[in-house]
Amino acid sequence: MKRALVFQHMDYDHPGRFLDFFSEDGIVPEMVRLWEGQEIPNLAPYDFLFVLGGAQDTWQEEHTWMPAEKAAIREWVWDRAKPYFGVCLGHQLLCDALGGEVALAAEAEVGVYDVSLTPDGQEHGLFAGVESSNKVMRLNWA
Repeated sequence: MKRALVFQHMDYDHPGRFLDFFSEDGIVPEMVRLWEGQEIPNLAPYDFLFVLGGAQDTWQEEHTWMPAEKAAIREWVWDRAKPYFGVCLGHQLLCDALGGEVALAAEAEVGVYDVSLTPDGQEHGLFAGVESSNKVMRLNWA
């Protein structure tokens, strides 16, 4: 049976429907309630890292768990090259952990938008088999 490590940032933001998907695929989720001070365990025994959203911003390191969480994400994705899924804040934390920049949007964007790969993106192996243009849901606050 596979194991998913789930990082949770707030009490009311939980995996919800994703737990059904985990069950269907035989994946046992193990929650880490970061805001309560639960420690991030050794990553070795897990098969999948699922990082939920939250009201925090990636630069708000007054949330004392955030530096360790970013380090764990970086180790998971960069060093271990294992499957990762980030929801909202979880996706932003991935960006920050790998050296990208996360900032507030200049203006709000809410809705479905067309997103296209750049020529470099179309040639990158990460996007092999992905259509060059896709509809995505965007929720950016100014």
